[in-house]
Amino acid sequence: MKVTLLRHYQNTLEQSLEKLKVSNTSPSKQEILEILLTRDALNKELSNEIKLYVSTILKIEELDIKLRENADELIQDINLAEYRENFPKTPDAWWWYLDIYAQEQAIKSHPLNSLEWFFIGLRSIFLIVNIALSLSLGILFFTSGFLATAAIIPSILLLLQAQNELTETGKKRFR
Repeated sequence: MKVTLLRHYQNTLEQSLEKLKVSNTSPSKQEILEILLTRDALNKELSNEIKLYVSTILKIEELDIKLRENADELIQDINLAEYRENFPKTPDAWWWYLDIYAQEQAIKSHPLNSLEWFFIGLRSIFLIVNIALSLSLGILFFTSGFLATAAIIPSILLLLQAQNELTETGKKRFR
């Protein structure tokens, strides 16, 4: 049973990938669901198996890598979130989360991510400048009452920037 499932998984995946290469069209919903459901059945069969063979594990790993690498092209015409909602899947079944995986890969491969160190340094410099400005305006505020309103604005900016720089929520919002 396991060998036929593995062959079926391999055949359906390779046929879909071949369709992508040759005709440059995405596989149908039915073809993608066939791949995902076969992977489900294969996973269930493997969890019931007492002795796993190295060749089987390596073949599944190879096919899974192909599935992940081509996730973006394969799932263009299918809404996996809807299927996860209607037929709940656990996070162990990573193949039902290929849309999230493809989205994360797109974010990681964005060209500006290579300049992240630059933006972090720039934000840190602005934070230091804001702290220095707030301190100098604070000293002026205490020596003369006239600059009270001028000292409030940079202080507010400092607090907002510090929140973005120093808290996890701020870092996520920035990204």
